[in-house]
Amino acid sequence: MRKLLLLILLLTLLFDGLYAQRRNGIIGRRRESSGLFVFSFGPDYCYGDPDDSRPFLGPVFNQNLLKNLDFSLGYRQTYGSTFNQIPSTYGFKASINYGDVTGADIKNLTRGYSFNSRLIQFKIQAEYALYFGGGRYSRFKPNSVYGFLGTGIMQTESNLTNSTGYGNSKYLYKKSDLAPIIPYGVGFMHDFDNNFSLGAELNFEFTFSDYIDGFKPPYPESKSNDVLNGFSIVLSYKLF
Repeated sequence: MRKLLLLILLLTLLFDGLYAQRRNGIIGRRRESSGLFVFSFGPDYCYGDPDDSRPFLGPVFNQNLLKNLDFSLGYRQTYGSTFNQIPSTYGFKASINYGDVTGADIKNLTRGYSFNSRLIQFKIQAEYALYFGGGRYSRFKPNSVYGFLGTGIMQTESNLTNSTGYGNSKYLYKKSDLAPIIPYGVGFMHDFDNNFSLGAELNFEFTFSDYIDGFKPPYPESKSNDVLNGFSIVLSYKLF
């Protein structure tokens, strides 16, 4: 017990000494870690069936992006570093997302499918950012660009309707589905130096599901899983 108390006392004195030296300039300053509360919102587009689920080869469904909104709450932790003498940070973000995607057939009017799906996602992703701006000799760099890659899980609840009454016995249908996802993308952030930051993200989500729209046609009509693509406005508040 005495050895433990002595060790705690020595560590306390060591940390106090290091803090005093850093405060007085004996040890050079460094970028501290930061914790941020993050809120984002924006439209999503679902690349779904029947013709092709791969991005930029659609559109397959006629979608109203004003109804395809995604909202996210999260926590971001960053750690200071340098890259070729350029200020940078690396870290992670954990978030929960809630959104809706809707659509209707425009390539297969005979079938006449339309869908509405509610999405709940839990995501954690690694991030790396480079900072710039603020003048040549200024330490404060208000702008940053960053990339991210992560993993997560998505729960979908789909409502699929058929206006023509035409169906296909070879199709597979799921009203509810749970599947892994891989989020990735790029973003830009501007720091107002008052604990608030405002930015934007272009994000993609590769999903291990072909049931975001509620159904899966047989091959070769369905060649790959559904993909989500979104644009978000991001507001951050620095907690520490």
